[in-house]
Amino acid sequence: MKKTVDGHDANMLYEHFETEKVKNDDFTYTIEEDDEGRMTNCFWADATARKSYQYFGDVVVFDTTYKTNRYSMIFAPIVGVNHHRQTTLFGCAFLCDESTETFEWLFKEWLKAMPAGPPKMIITDQDLAMMKAIAIALPNTHHRYCMWHITNKFSEKISALSYKEYYEELKNCIWNSETPEHSRLDG
Repeated sequence: MKKTVDGHDANMLYEHFETEKVKNDDFTYTIEEDDEGRMTNCFWADATARKSYQYFGDVVVFDTTYKTNRYSMIFAPIVGVNHHRQTTLFGCAFLCDESTETFEWLFKEWLKAMPAGPPKMIITDQDLAMMKAIAIALPNTHHRYCMWHITNKFSEKISALSYKEYYEELKNCIWNSETPEHSRLDG
């Protein structure tokens, strides 16, 4: 797996970011390089993303898309939902790996770009490195797992016979609970 971007493509990305910065001073980006000057990680957010976060950034969703480009870098959008229930982008990154250090770098760079401060809640998959980075970089943000990942793990962890019996109960617990006490499976 190629973990860095060098040469022409990295220069084009840098030039694009610089052009965007000239067009709008609220565009921000950070490029992290290795010891040889090759790009390892980059983060960017345009003016719309930054403004949207001020209004709709109380809950954010962070998920990564792995190896979908020629450099096998991880695409990492940070998104939320606006008042029309539309997905809105709060920033993007290309990352070299999914380590705690890399996620911590991203969250800290993202927070620098967002003057409204950290979100109240972040929803992610169940990645351990991501969980550790959130605890470090976003210590006052409530971390929750994505419902899709929870229900998929449920089917992986329980036998097919038990699944049918308990899935309806889990579904009711998730979607029909009005209080924390009501959401308990054992009570």
